[in-house]
Amino acid sequence: MDKIKELAVRDELTGAYNRRYMMDFLTQQKVLSDRGDYTFTLCFVDLDFFKRVNDRFGHGTGDHVLKRFFEIADSVLREVDCVARIGG
Repeated sequence: MDKIKELAVRDELTGAYNRRYMMDFLTQQKVLSDRGDYTFTLCFVDLDFFKRVNDRFGHGTGDHVLKRFFEIADSVLREVDCVARIGG
């Protein structure tokens, strides 16, 4: 059952959390913030011209770039932070 729950909240390609998980996570952070002296930061990152990577080098390379991006992002964040893939 734990494996099924994990698959439901992870992006299949990158292993990052998906939009569903991120929306729940943000709702939880907002509730904590509304309760008192608690703040959080939200950062959106867009990989500019990513379509060009797929067009020029193929989707396999594009997939590799996405996986590597999320590996790097995950490695520099704290354990309490969350990185998610919310786009296509």
